[in-house]
Amino acid sequence: MHSTKLVYFVPLIDVTWASFAPLDESRGFPTGPLSMELCLQEAQRSAEFMHETTGGRFVYALHTGTYCRTGFYDEPFMSVWQAAARKGAEFVVHPHEEIAGKGTRYGDIVHMRQVTTDAIARLREAGIEPVGYRGGHYGYAAFMTGLLAELGLPMDFSAAPGFDRPDWEAAWKEAPFSAYYPAADDPCRAVKNGPVLEIPLGADGKGSSNENLLYLDFEGADIDSLAAIWDSVVDRARESGQPQFIHTLYHTISMSSAGMRDRFQRFVDYACGHGGAMVRPSELLEKFREVGQS
Repeated sequence: MHSTKLVYFVPLIDVTWASFAPLDESRGFPTGPLSMELCLQEAQRSAEFMHETTGGRFVYALHTGTYCRTGFYDEPFMSVWQAAARKGAEFVVHPHEEIAGKGTRYGDIVHMRQVTTDAIARLREAGIEPVGYRGGHYGYAAFMTGLLAELGLPMDFSAAPGFDRPDWEAAWKEAPFSAYYPAADDPCRAVKNGPVLEIPLGADGKGSSNENLLYLDFEGADIDSLAAIWDSVVDRARESGQPQFIHTLYHTISMSSAGMRDRFQRFVDYACGHGGAMVRPSELLEKFREVGQS
């Protein structure tokens, strides 16, 4: 792998649909309508676009959830994922266990084991080995580290440092800003070694509330804001003397927007020109093990 950079980032593309926000009261907790035809078009476009833009160095987070349990794990979607995998893309399972307007099921270990195990099995049956997990709305109960280790998933992409919604099982207020091994009883406490590597969403770390926190989430920020957040991550690497290991967040729904595609391309160019290296999850894990953690 290339020499040490200031920041290693995994572009993560979240598979979803536009009218999905079951925990957003301001929008009326929408869960549809869901057009699988449009979702398929966006999946196909995303595979082409991400290959062209990243050379296959990215990861898909495949939605399985209360309002679309297996749709993205069935044909014709699976053929799209298989083709992307052959070109280098990697995959994580992405449960969305919300009940619109009521809450989540991320704290139910029996349920979470069942839905995660099923998603893993569907991918493996199709010849795709998942490399990790991502909880919907950053949901990740303390038991998940042990569960992921049990199920053979070595990485997690659920953390959003500073985000704090314990009622969603998404309590990341004290989470480190760069990849770390979470303690078995506390996802925010880093330990020297462990079975699962937590790779957080890139953040500037300057906000004081859930509403003010700024992340490398493309739909929620313009290119100037994204560049400023990136610069904060680079500054953190320089000040700590340690490379930073993070992921960035993008969604398949953005494939329907030429402006969003352009924003992603411009960000990738900026990040790679300002201390960054774009990597697959497996490459990040390898580099993290090589460099170590502070």
